Formats: sequence, structure tokens, C-alpha cells
Amino acid sequence: MGTKKYREGTVAGAETGVALTQEIIEDFLAGLAEKGYVPGTLERYRQSLEQLRASLTGEKRIGKGTLALCRRQMLEDGYAPRTVNLRISAANSLLEALGLREYQLIDQVKPPKGGTPQITRAEYLQLLRAARQLGRERAYLLAKLFASTGLPLQELPKVTVEAVQAGAVLAGEDHRFRIPACLQRELLQYARRNGLLRGPVFLTREGGPMSRSNVTAGLRQLCAAAGLPEEKGSPRCLKQLYQSTREQIESNISLLVEQAQDRLLEAEQASIGWQENSLPAARQRRA
Repeated sequence: MGTKKYREGTVAGAETGVALTQEIIEDFLAGLAEKGYVPGTLERYRQSLEQLRASLTGEKRIGKGTLALCRRQMLEDGYAPRTVNLRISAANSLLEALGLREYQLIDQVKPPKGGTPQITRAEYLQLLRAARQLGRERAYLLAKLFASTGLPLQELPKVTVEAVQAGAVLAGEDHRFRIPACLQRELLQYARRNGLLRGPVFLTREGGPMSRSNVTAGLRQLCAAAGLPEEKGSPRCLKQLYQSTREQIESNISLLVEQAQDRLLEAEQASIGWQENSLPAARQRRA
């Protein structure tokens, strides 16, 4: 990695820390590529560092205590421990390459005992009913979006009027999150009533993008209104519901396929199966 210019300039011994510029990120990734890191790994590093940079304010500086503050904020905003650890690990690797170990944060977040709480299908429907009764359409649509598409929270800004009209949210080259027709209609109606002709569907009252804390707080308040534990009001829980529902449906389909195949084979067996009493008499004597 060509970091010498940074060490000789504003980085080495800088009391205010290092500015996490796009140039530094690209330089770091180029160094990893030279070492033989595969494209998938490089992309994970890029996403982690660019998301970390986006969370920094002002001059985007990393100094003493910066990563600890970033980690705390990510946890408060509902990021999974694994995601937090990956992002901090990427920052640590970059700081190692820059020779700035004093700004690293070495210890990792341990997953909570018992893992992410599970929300059942019945509880999810209870959540939607509470949203309808309270007239909280945005919270209703957010809960439905995560539970119906499996969309990660960080991809929420890509839920635009254009994406909803197309019926899918594209996240990178390989990820496509289909929007079911019933949800597509509700989202377009919501956008039309709120005068949204293009761009992101979910905005704050001031017209800005919704933060993770905005989304999580709204869902937790909805859980409280529905009489559910507030920790179940998270995009991660709703995404897990999407995944478990699909797994159950796929398991049922697999069982139906096996049953259909068994019926077909039994019918063929009855028609041309190898049965002793169906052999020609002369052949039976030779046997």
C-alpha cells in the first residue's frame, strides 16, 4: 500500500487523527489487491470502510476514541455485533497499514446470549394490526417491507419510487430484492398521497433520509403499542421472519415434490413393475 505520503504528511503524529478520505481507502484497497485478496473480500472491505466514513462527521477523522464512539453508535442504531466487528476490523486493518495502531480498537463485541429474538408470524400480524389501528402507515409499510422482502436496513435508501414501480430493489450486481405485488401497490399509493414522484419513498418529516435509529425507534414503539417485547421491533428480526417463512415454504414444496414423485413411481410400478406372478410360465420353470 502506498501510505508513505500519509505518514510523512498529516498522519504521522497528528493529534487530531487521520482524515478517512476516499483516496486513503482506494490506496489501501489497491495494496490489498496487490497482496492477492480476492474481489469478494475487497468489496467487503470497501463497503465497511465507506459506511464507516459516511458515519463520521466533519472532516471524517479517526483519532483516539473515535472507533469506540462509532461502535457504540452502531450498536445503539441496531447493527448486529457481527456487522459492527467487521466494520471495526476493516478500520483496524487500514490503521495498521498507515502505522497508526494507537487509534485502533482491538476488542470485539460479543453476540448477546440467546441471539436475535424471534418474532412469529402471528406477532408480526399483530404488529401490522396495531399500526393500522394507530394510523401509522409509514411504520406499517416499513415492517411489511422488511418481512416481505428480506431487505437489509442499509439498503432502505434504494427503495425509491422508481424501484417500487419496477417491482424490485437492486443492491449491487448480484442482489435483487423482489417487492410483492400487494406491497408494491401499497407503497405506490403511499408515495402518491405524500407527493413523492421520484426518489426515496421513506423520508423524515423534514424530507431527509431516515437513519437506522429513526427506523428502529419507530418499530420498537409499534411493538410496545402491540403488546410485544420492544426488542422484536427491529429490521433484523423481521428479516429473519422473511427467511424462516421462505425456508418453511421451500420445505413444504420439497415434501410435495417427493410425494408427487412417489405417486408417479407407484403408478409405474403397478403398470410395469417386476412381479413374480407376471413372468411367462416357461421362464418361471427355468428359474
